[in-house]
Amino acid sequence: MARLMSFFPLLIIIAFFVLHLMFVFYPRPLIWDESVYVGMGKFLFSAGTIGLWEDLRPMGMALIYGPLSLLGLPVVSLGPFLSILFSTALLFLVYVIARKIHSSQAGLFALMIFASLPLFNYYSDFLLADIPASFLSLLAIYLYSKDRHFLSGLIASFAFLLRFPAGLALIIISIFCLFDAFRSKSPKGLLFFLSGTACVILPLFIFNSVFYSGAPFAFISPLLNGFASQGNPSDASIWYFYFWKMPVILWLLALAGVYFARNKSRSIVNPLLAYLTLSLVYYSLILNKQERFMLMFLHLIAVFAGIALAVWFSRLSVAKPIFCAILISVCVFSLVPHLVSELKERQESVEMDDYLFFFAAHPSRGILTQDPVPAAYVDARFYPFYTKDLEAKYAFYKQVADYVIYTNETYWCAHGDVSCEERVDNMTRIIEEHGALVFNSTYNSKNYRIYKSISLS
Repeated sequence: MARLMSFFPLLIIIAFFVLHLMFVFYPRPLIWDESVYVGMGKFLFSAGTIGLWEDLRPMGMALIYGPLSLLGLPVVSLGPFLSILFSTALLFLVYVIARKIHSSQAGLFALMIFASLPLFNYYSDFLLADIPASFLSLLAIYLYSKDRHFLSGLIASFAFLLRFPAGLALIIISIFCLFDAFRSKSPKGLLFFLSGTACVILPLFIFNSVFYSGAPFAFISPLLNGFASQGNPSDASIWYFYFWKMPVILWLLALAGVYFARNKSRSIVNPLLAYLTLSLVYYSLILNKQERFMLMFLHLIAVFAGIALAVWFSRLSVAKPIFCAILISVCVFSLVPHLVSELKERQESVEMDDYLFFFAAHPSRGILTQDPVPAAYVDARFYPFYTKDLEAKYAFYKQVADYVIYTNETYWCAHGDVSCEERVDNMTRIIEEHGALVFNSTYNSKNYRIYKSISLS
C-alpha cells in the first residue's frame, strides 16, 4: 500500500496531462472571454493596430498571449497547451499542500478528488484566467507559509494581474504578514512581501495612469470598471448558487477536513481558510454568478476534502483496500461520463470558419463588433460594441470602422424592460439602414450578421 501511495500521485498527474493533450487535437471555437484575452494580447503587442481592448479587464492574460501573437505563432492553437500546463501545475500544488498540511495520503486523496471533478477537467484547456490565477494565488500562499515573502508578494500580484478577484489572496497574505510583524516585532517579512508586490503593482498603476489618462482614478480604472461589471444581471442567480452546484458530499468532506486541519500547519491552513471563506462570501454576494467562477476556490475544497478522507483512512484497520477501491470507483464514475460527453461535444461542434475568418478575406480599417470571438482568429482592429452607450460608440467609431458584426442576442434586457428593448431595436434599425448586409449565418441557434460601409450620414 505504501508503494502504491508513492507512485500513484505521479501517475495521476501524468495521466491528466496526457489525456488533456489528446483533447487539444479536437479543437473547439473559443468562447467570449477567451477571445477577449487573445484580442487584448494582440492589441497590446501591436501598439493597438490589431486586436481589441476591454477597459474592465486586467492585462495579465494579454501579457501571456501577446508575445505569441507578436512572434507570429498561432495563439488559438498554442493557448490550450499553456492552459493545460497551468492546470497540471495546479493539480500538483493541490497534492503538495494537502501533503504539507496532513500527510501523503491526504495529498493523494485531494489529488484524486480534484483530478476527477468535471468542472476542472472541462475548463482545463480553456484560454481563461481562472485556473492560472488560482494556481498563482495558491502558490503565493504556499510561499508565504515557507517564509518566502518577496516571492509570495510577487506571485500574488501576478495572480491579481490575471484576475482581479484573485487579489483576495494579496489582501489576506498582507494581513497575515502584518500580524506576523506585530508578533515578532520585526517588519522584515512584511517589507519583503510589499517589495515583491510593488514590483508588479507599481508598473501596473503607472501603465493605467498613462493608458487611461483622463478617466477618474485612472491608475485603478480597469479595477473600478471590472467591479461594476460584477453586477451584470444577465448572469444573476441566487446567493447560494455555488453551494447548490457542488455535490453536498464534497461540502461535508471539506467541512470535516477543516475541522481535522484546524491545528495543523497554521502558517498555511489559516491563510487558506481565510481565502476560501472570503472567496465564498464574495462570489455569493456579487450578482454575476457563473459556474466556472467556482474554479477560484474548488481546489481548496479538494484539499480539505482530501484531508478528511486521509483521517478516516488512517483510522481503518483491515478495510483500507476496500476504501481505496471505493474512492477510485467514485472518481472514475465521476470523470469518465464527462470525458465521453466532452469528446462527443467537440467532435460534433459546428464549423464556423466562414464567420471566424471572414476578415482574413475581407481586409478592413476596423470592425465594430458585438462579438469578440473573430478577434482571436484574424489580425484586424476590432472595436467592442457590446457595452453601454451604444449609440455614442456607434457614432464615435463610424470614422474608423467600415464593418459591423451584429447579433441582437448580445444585448440583454430584463423581462418587461420596454425602454431597453426599444433602445436595442433602434440600434438594430440604425445599423440596417446605414450598412449593406454582406454575411448572414446561424450557428447553434445564434444569428451572426456582418454589415459593410457603416455611416450615419
